Amino acid sequence: RSLDEAVADDLIPSNPLDGFRVKRRAKANAREEVDPFTPEEVQAILASCREDQVRNYCQFNFATGLRTSEMIGLCWSDIDWRKGTVKIRRAWVMGKMKAPKTESGVREVQLLQPAIDALKAQRAHTATAGEFVFHDPRTNARWGSDQSIRAGEWQRALRKAGVRYRYPYQMRHTFASQALSAGENVMWVARQMGHRDWTITAKKYGRWIPSMVPDAGAKAAAVWGVVSTP
Repeated sequence: RSLDEAVADDLIPSNPLDGFRVKRRAKANAREEVDPFTPEEVQAILASCREDQVRNYCQFNFATGLRTSEMIGLCWSDIDWRKGTVKIRRAWVMGKMKAPKTESGVREVQLLQPAIDALKAQRAHTATAGEFVFHDPRTNARWGSDQSIRAGEWQRALRKAGVRYRYPYQMRHTFASQALSAGENVMWVARQMGHRDWTITAKKYGRWIPSMVPDAGAKAAAVWGVVSTP
């Protein structure tokens, strides 16, 4: 599953395990990969984080949609406080720090207020403790992997919040689906996510928009109402 996500996000050219499973089944499961949290679940998760650093990590991830590898590689020097942006220029991939594989992966991400608030809270923990923004509170060092994030505090927070378990990468999916459902331009969302083409964003997340917007179609109906009026 993690390898499929890496392929979709252009971090690796192909899944090296593709030849070891039935592709028809993989395609069927691909539709189940995106399983975002609702806004209510997001608030419950953040409220249930007992570690401040874990809460800051999750709040920032929910508010930016960064890949897990980009979250791990994020440095304080990447943040432009004046502009309210963060430059994505490295990622922790398969045990190594690497530059993004595509031009779209190297990008400037706009920081929404919840993301800025999370960074301000995180400064007290790691601003003078090294270059990386987010640390594992158990080791006081940069997170080692997706597995180290999902094991422990993430699982505890979801259990305490009474939220159905999903792996941490769903924080990225949550940002995209909520941004689109709120009416943000799909091209802006694609740039934030680092997708090479906005159609990738639309194809991957577009099916959540009607179910998350109660009045979907109302604007179009209003236009046709005006056109059809004698």
